[in-house]
Amino acid sequence: MRRWAAVIAVATAALAVSPGCSSDKEGSGTEDAVEVTPAECFLDGDCPSGKCIDGQCVSLPGWDAGTDDTTGGPDTLAQDIVVGSDAEDAPGDVPPEPEVVQQQDGSGKPQGGQPDIMVDPLSYMFTYVPGVNNPEIKAVTIYNEGTGTLLINEIKWATGSSSEFTFMALPPLPAQLGAFQQTAVTVVFKEKSPHGPGKLLIASNDLDEPEVLVEFTSQSKVGDQPCIGLSPTILNFGQVVRGETKALPFTLSNCSGTLPLKVSKITRSKGFFGMELTDEFQIVPAPATPMVLSANQTVDYEVTYTPGLAGADSGDFEFHNNDPTASIAKLHVQGVGVPPPLEDIGIHIELDWDKDSCDVDLHLVRPGGTLFDCESDCYYANMNPDWGVQGSYLDDPFLDYDDVDGYGPENTNLSEPIPGTYLVTMHYYNDSYEGWSGGATNATVRVYSYGNLIGTFGPTLLQNTDKTWDVCKIQWPGAGITELGNIYEAPTQPACFPW
Repeated sequence: MRRWAAVIAVATAALAVSPGCSSDKEGSGTEDAVEVTPAECFLDGDCPSGKCIDGQCVSLPGWDAGTDDTTGGPDTLAQDIVVGSDAEDAPGDVPPEPEVVQQQDGSGKPQGGQPDIMVDPLSYMFTYVPGVNNPEIKAVTIYNEGTGTLLINEIKWATGSSSEFTFMALPPLPAQLGAFQQTAVTVVFKEKSPHGPGKLLIASNDLDEPEVLVEFTSQSKVGDQPCIGLSPTILNFGQVVRGETKALPFTLSNCSGTLPLKVSKITRSKGFFGMELTDEFQIVPAPATPMVLSANQTVDYEVTYTPGLAGADSGDFEFHNNDPTASIAKLHVQGVGVPPPLEDIGIHIELDWDKDSCDVDLHLVRPGGTLFDCESDCYYANMNPDWGVQGSYLDDPFLDYDDVDGYGPENTNLSEPIPGTYLVTMHYYNDSYEGWSGGATNATVRVYSYGNLIGTFGPTLLQNTDKTWDVCKIQWPGAGITELGNIYEAPTQPACFPW
């Protein structure tokens, strides 16, 4: 920068004393003086015997446009795209050379002011993709946020940088960026041994920040230990109609290039109340464990989700293995079961009540069953019993939601009822919730068959905890309905939870 200041000072002085630059003949001291307009320029190379300063050629004694070794004359302003020195490190297709644009104002002159360099990103991690040996690339963008011309003099790897990082493409150096213009550097990463970080150094004429360092790292595990890979690590099934099946793929891989990966077992995570991930989620085909994957081996699987209930389901498949950094790798799965359309449901029962801070429960008892029985009563503690043909969900009822703090609704659905007489009962489980008293409440029940409302019962007053209301009987087939209306005390029985 001191050399540039000296050149500008000399040029300014030369312009100030040169009589040939004056348009005032009388003031020039000679009748032969004529008006001379300095030639406009863009680069020093536009001036055959001088420097390009503020868009105009300034003649300097002894100046040779092709020999300046400090700023780089025309001979150094055009360089080819630089490709990584190791030919096998670069992908086959080299992108076009980044364009460097000089910002100009209406006069065609470079804008004045100070340059201000900004580089994005300042750090970047190449995420290691197991089983993929192709190079990965990342573009680093260099911006000029100032109003003066930014001169990028040098782009190189700092001492100690890993050879895993090389250049695919560089702009011609030295590069000139006008105000608010940009260019880019393309960095290539390819796993090698030993691996480590790399630091990209960018030097410019920004006085406040003459050197910028961009730090590169990777998740590479070059053959130094067993390595498990799951891709993706999260499977989100979204909404799936109860009883239907949706499948999503994932890949299990050994991301070590030299050592075998041993998966000893696959377990299901435990969530609330110690419950395991539901078997509504299945890995297909079912992996046989223990299993061994050779170096760089990958295996493709699917996870299927077949919700038996309406509501959210989630958890993890846990892969126990010999990767010391991830001895239990987790594949997270999640989905939401939703009820089928009412038009597809043989018996749909809906309950609501008119008080907050209280809990009323809906019970559907199968033919020949009894209230609170863990096999024949579908309610909050037995939300999806297996009725009819074992393993078939169509003849099994399901309670889609247990509302414990007021109003409802609670809905029980039975798509294809087995023949017989079903009992619909309401039980006032608790007339308060977390210290708040709901007191007496009025409950209402509606019964639908294939989308048609076949009966409405209530509102019926339930005065306190354990009040029980036998609402109606439903005869199947035919959906014949008989109102009962019995109200009595029925203390809560032990829950049927399987844990």
